[in-house]
Amino acid sequence: MSPQQDAGQRSRAVLDTSVLFDPYVRDVLLNLALDKRYEVHWNTTILEELKRALAGRVPTHKIATTIDAMNAKFPRAVVKGRHPVAATPRLPDPNDRHVLSAAMASGSTIIVTNNLRDFPEDILGSVRIRPMSADGFLTWLYRQSPAETLRVVKQQCLEYSRPPVRTLGEFADLMERRGVDTFTRCLAGQRTSWRASPSFR
Repeated sequence: MSPQQDAGQRSRAVLDTSVLFDPYVRDVLLNLALDKRYEVHWNTTILEELKRALAGRVPTHKIATTIDAMNAKFPRAVVKGRHPVAATPRLPDPNDRHVLSAAMASGSTIIVTNNLRDFPEDILGSVRIRPMSADGFLTWLYRQSPAETLRVVKQQCLEYSRPPVRTLGEFADLMERRGVDTFTRCLAGQRTSWRASPSFR
């Protein structure tokens, strides 16, 4: 089932820490938001969780740079208020209720998370919110506008230098290794049309 979207209006989505952890997945999610494909939101707790998740894996200064860049590019993404936690439906893990609270406070209709078991559809459906994995959400955006999605992916790949990503196939392989399978198959279906120009550059 796809999320409901009113004609002429962008969907609003809260990105959970689990989909912000990997840099390639994070980049494509945020670049599509920059392209105004949807309106992105998070709260300060999600950003703090991201800092802790990256600690020890990424240099401290790079973590700070990443968070600062996210907030600079999306100054309205941080949910200022909080829907009262006591008024949010109960989740399997009480520590996840801040994510649902952020979604309700921002008017988001989607929570993008790779921990779908912690955000049951029947519970979120009671407040008209849809949980989606990164793969499901990216596939949904792709199917809405394949050409625009490919344009964003191409531009993203042109920005990589260490290591470079030279072709759509290389990018699809990167995403597949990260469990973004359906979105990868969508990209793979476009490889033929790119064969005449196999390199992005």
